[in-house]
Amino acid sequence: MTVKLICAAVIILGCGFAGMSAASALDARIRQTRGFSDALGLLEIEMTVNNSVLSEALYFASKPQSGVVKDIFLGAARGVEALGGGDMSEVWRMAIESNKKRLCVSADALDIISAFASSLSRGDRERERDNIRAAREKLRIEEEKARLKKAESGKLYRGLGFACGILITVLLL
Repeated sequence: MTVKLICAAVIILGCGFAGMSAASALDARIRQTRGFSDALGLLEIEMTVNNSVLSEALYFASKPQSGVVKDIFLGAARGVEALGGGDMSEVWRMAIESNKKRLCVSADALDIISAFASSLSRGDRERERDNIRAAREKLRIEEEKARLKKAESGKLYRGLGFACGILITVLLL
C-alpha cells in the first residue's frame, strides 16, 4: 500500500511539473520579447546618438542582456565583423538559427525581428532610428499578447498538469 501511495505521489508531482514547465515557457516568452525590445532600444541609442558602427552597437546592446537574447546580439555582432557589412538579414538569420532551440518568442515576434534585420544598415541614421522604433513598438504589442496568453493559459497549464496526474493515479489504482 505504501508503495502505491509513493508511486501515486510521484505521478501527480511529475505531471504537475510538466504543467508548470509549460506555464514557465509563457514567462520566458515575455522575458525574451522584452529583452529584444530593450536591446533594440540600446541599439538605437548607440547608433543614432553615439554614431557607433553596427558591430560595436550590436555588441553594446548585448551587454546588459542575458541568455538567448544576448547570444543572438553577440552572434550578429560577430557576423557583421566577419562579413564586413554584408547582408544583415543573413547575419541575423544565422544568429537566430544557432540559438533557435532556446528561443521562446512567438512566430510573430520572430518575424518582426527578422523584418527589422532585413532593413538594418540600408539607410541613413534617421531611417535606422525609425526602423528600430517601429520594431520596438511591434515587440511591445507582442509582449502584451504574451502577457494576455500567460494570464489565460498559465493557470490552465498548471491545473491540467496536476489534474492529469490525479486522473492517471486514479486509473492505475
